[in-house]
Amino acid sequence: MQWLENFGRGHLDLEGIDLGNTNPTQQAEYFGGKVGCPSVPSLIADRGAETMAHRYGEILLYYGLMLDTVRKARPDITAQIEGPLDRIPGEPLAVYDDTWIPVENLSKVPGPETPWGYAIPRLITAYMRESNTEGDLGDRLSRALTYFDDVLASLENGDNAHSLLLKFAEKLATKGKANPQLILKRTISQGKMEQDSLYTYFQEIITDMKNTAPTLFASYEALNDQQKKDLGIANPFVRR
Repeated sequence: MQWLENFGRGHLDLEGIDLGNTNPTQQAEYFGGKVGCPSVPSLIADRGAETMAHRYGEILLYYGLMLDTVRKARPDITAQIEGPLDRIPGEPLAVYDDTWIPVENLSKVPGPETPWGYAIPRLITAYMRESNTEGDLGDRLSRALTYFDDVLASLENGDNAHSLLLKFAEKLATKGKANPQLILKRTISQGKMEQDSLYTYFQEIITDMKNTAPTLFASYEALNDQQKKDLGIANPFVRR
């Protein structure tokens, strides 16, 4: 299918497309392909092409900003952000459109779809729209990007993509005063985990959370299994 030569590339550079000569469906397919989404046709059908073109474009923008910033500041973890990530044996991609996704991506997770590549742009947009925090949308976006830069600069030797994700999420929930449950939902999404069968990776993130993001971990531990399910917060230790 058209656009799939850039599948999972994850940068909003508009290479190979003239937006002025494309319709919303083509735009959603182009952006969704670059994000590496495995279910673009289904999501366009369910939510509408204009909605998905906007959402994919937004995610690409913040993933690209994150990737460029990491490349400059921490080249040692760039490969983890860029991907692809090997899927763990026994944990295959569970939800996808088989006429859409390139077959080689059935064994790999593209960068924007890794647990951290997926979560960090969504943490930025969630915080930006968090009405309980101070300032207008632009103020909150500026703070989120500043927090990300601060966290990236504070990473220690041996820190990895898990560390970056968790320290950024913790910063949003503490200094950023965001709702911890909202931040948990974006950091460890139940739907994302089940779509990709990323149970082992999510277990590792939650195990790391205890020491790396103690405020979020306390909020996570305070929820029972049903509450986590209702809130869309992953519980990889209980498979449904």
